[in-house]
Amino acid sequence: MRFLLAISLLLAFSSCSDLNKSAQIERLEKMEETIDTSTGLLNDNKIENASEMLSVSEEYVDKIKGLEDDTIQLEFAYKLDRFKKMYDDLTPALTHFEELLETVHLEKEALNKLKGDINHAYGKRHKYDDYLSFEEKKVAELESEITMYVERKEVITEVYDELHLEIEEFLIERFAVELVQ
Repeated sequence: MRFLLAISLLLAFSSCSDLNKSAQIERLEKMEETIDTSTGLLNDNKIENASEMLSVSEEYVDKIKGLEDDTIQLEFAYKLDRFKKMYDDLTPALTHFEELLETVHLEKEALNKLKGDINHAYGKRHKYDDYLSFEEKKVAELESEITMYVERKEVITEVYDELHLEIEEFLIERFAVELVQ
């Protein structure tokens, strides 16, 4: 009799965890969807002409530093300063992009492993909800990081697109005048 009671209790407990299984899988699928959306956003916001931007910006910043004449109009000096700040932010943004790609990859692997564990009831089943909460926090943080990267990328490309031709023209004129003198 005790044996039957023990077996029925065991079945009842395993049934309860199977009831949680569908909710846990649903939470995982929501996180996977968020990761996929964020990955798409990240890939759509890769700085396409990064190497060109980097080399042009570096050249211009070096030439700007070499200017000995202080007779630049204040408004243009502000533009030069914005361009220098954009240049200083460009390399860290490119590095951040690569780090985010790697983090997305690692998070997808972690979610797939957790999903496999839940589907096959591997590991500590009573801790699945804790693991899910931890992964949800990581996914939310990653989503936030990607959003910040996209905003940063937009500022960088906006400043570059707005100013690089104007600065190029200024530098050509400035160095042409210095060569004549």
